[in-house]
Amino acid sequence: MTHADLRAVLADKLTVAAEIEHGVLCQYLYAALSLKKNPEEGVTWVQLERMRGWEAAILKIARQEMEHLGIVCNLLSALGGAPHFGRPPMPLPPSFYGVGARFTLEPFSVAALRRFVRLEHPADGPVLATLAPDGVVLLQGRASIAELYLEIRKLVESTDDAFWLGPSSAQIVTQMLNPAPGQRTVYDVSLPAVTDQKSALAAIDQVLIEGEGTDGHRQGSHFAVFHHILEEFAAELEREPGFEPARPIVANPTLDDRGHVGQTELTAPATRALARVFDRSYGVMLVMLARYYVHTDETPAELTTLQTTAFFPSMTLLIRPIAEMLTLLPASSDPGAGNAGPPFTPPRATLFLPDKRSAWRVIAEQLDQIAADCAALVPTDYPAALRPRVQMLLENTARMAANFRAAMLVGGGA
Repeated sequence: MTHADLRAVLADKLTVAAEIEHGVLCQYLYAALSLKKNPEEGVTWVQLERMRGWEAAILKIARQEMEHLGIVCNLLSALGGAPHFGRPPMPLPPSFYGVGARFTLEPFSVAALRRFVRLEHPADGPVLATLAPDGVVLLQGRASIAELYLEIRKLVESTDDAFWLGPSSAQIVTQMLNPAPGQRTVYDVSLPAVTDQKSALAAIDQVLIEGEGTDGHRQGSHFAVFHHILEEFAAELEREPGFEPARPIVANPTLDDRGHVGQTELTAPATRALARVFDRSYGVMLVMLARYYVHTDETPAELTTLQTTAFFPSMTLLIRPIAEMLTLLPASSDPGAGNAGPPFTPPRATLFLPDKRSAWRVIAEQLDQIAADCAALVPTDYPAALRPRVQMLLENTARMAANFRAAMLVGGGA
């Protein structure tokens, strides 16, 4: 295979891998944030403590999936391609990526955990036959995500060092990350540089080890953690068959009244208003990440502003709290329809904004609009327990928009 053919095949497979990492990240977050938070929701204190452990474990996996997305973007950049943050809307059938399971936003459940185990399953593991009863479709072809990375690894083995021609300055590595306020560690992630065949293989092995583990050591891998949570959940159901750890949220929520099969339109007005803020926040976060990973002539201060705005406060003060609020709100006027959830609607527009000054203005406009949307929320439209959080959104978004404009020297404002 010529360098040109090999580069094209690798770029295609790595782009698929980027979409998969992005997709599983959203699915894991959706399940984790669906878990109940207090005993008034019908769980005991003992169960609640166990559920908190499950949520923490899944959120840690979600952070590592974001790390894996970053590693794939570094691999794409190193071979001369571009990082990829786009993905199609869910749900997606198992055949779409060929990794043995549906891609769907669903609350925490036995079926969801079985699907996660399937996605993270070792390529040659023995447990696959036990996963079919809960609607996981078994396919001929790849048994799990790990097999895709093994295909990528085999291709990388046929490269030489000259093949990796992308400049290392275009990559995002751990040393460039700044801890979130109040944290000493850097988001519990490790982003290695990819500069040659050896470092490319090491990066792929990192993804495989963290996801499926190794033949002799699975402990701590995503596969092992999900398998352990599934066993604990099954044991709790044995003790109490009526145990329901997740809020009754809908699958694959959307604001689109022409939604795809399997999606649930959110029609309650106050819920739609908050979900719109969520989707706009998610979209502008992806735009910031795309510019962050395809940086060109940014100053160190500008890169820091992009990173801190995208990671903190966007993820911690917008994405997560709004997602949790949505799980407490009705999806529609029908009380039996269930609660809402975060739509995670992927933007259709091009994510990468090539001109730096234009990018800052577009991002600033989006942040201003988020602040305006939050200012338009009517606190009394929401349950009393959520009203202080609605007010906090207004304050946080206005401050975030102003801080970004000041740091990037963008004049004007909403």
